[in-house]
Amino acid sequence: MGGQADQIVLWRWAALPTCPPPQRPEPVLWSIAAGPLVNVALVPVLTGLWWFSRRLAGRDAANLHLWLYYMSMANLVLLIFNMLPVYRSTADNLRALLWFPFAAPTV
Repeated sequence: MGGQADQIVLWRWAALPTCPPPQRPEPVLWSIAAGPLVNVALVPVLTGLWWFSRRLAGRDAANLHLWLYYMSMANLVLLIFNMLPVYRSTADNLRALLWFPFAAPTV
């Protein structure tokens, strides 16, 4: 999207770049929508896997079934939390959406 990573923090399972999005509406909207979109994708996949795991037999399958249930519910809770209209997120969303009609045209 054209941003520049100032710093990258390495964790055991992931890397987290710290970079502000470029001051254009598209990168701002994508960075705002990324969290809920991941949860929108994971909830049906994990719920489907949980539903199919009921048919498996054995103790390991019971553990898998329970784990899939908890992961599905955790992603559902995160999706609901990400959709709450909290101040900072709502202000960023509104600013990014209003950017299109009110921004000065670039030549």
